[in-house]
Amino acid sequence: MLEFAAVAKAQITQSLLTAMLEQAGYHVHRFGIEERLLEIKYLDAARYAQLALAPRLRTLPDLLISASDLSVAYLIEVKFRARLRPGDMRALQTTLRQQFDHWPGLFVVLFLGESFWDGRGYVQDHVRVLRASDLDAFADERVEMARRWEALPMLHHAVAGLTFENYHGHADRITDLVRILAAI
Repeated sequence: MLEFAAVAKAQITQSLLTAMLEQAGYHVHRFGIEERLLEIKYLDAARYAQLALAPRLRTLPDLLISASDLSVAYLIEVKFRARLRPGDMRALQTTLRQQFDHWPGLFVVLFLGESFWDGRGYVQDHVRVLRASDLDAFADERVEMARRWEALPMLHHAVAGLTFENYHGHADRITDLVRILAAI
């Protein structure tokens, strides 16, 4: 069974992103396999591996978002990490590569509990977007982790029509919540 804290962090970060995007005028729909088969989030790894699910279903992104006029839509996977450590990047890279292979165009919105610039309180210190084209550079252990984070696009650079002005006012308020999640 997934640890309670992991399930809670996943649900909270998805809800934070949903609130940010809805406030900016986007439609957000929960899309992941955990929403289709609610029991999955309570299975241990061995039982999950035994499920008769195709790999594409196992890698369903968490959210489907669209502009209010439906002119653009995105599949989004939401990930939370309390902190980024070089050794953790290989596992994340493997998992995300599988998702990117099954879902071209997927964006991963990565929430980071302990920012490299803690105390500033800026949303971009705690929330960035990882695209398939960013994956190898982000996992490159020769580059300092803070530089890798800084190289990732901010949310408003990745989502068409989203501007810093239409989400940052309320988004900066989430930084305290994300930091609290890191402590759980």
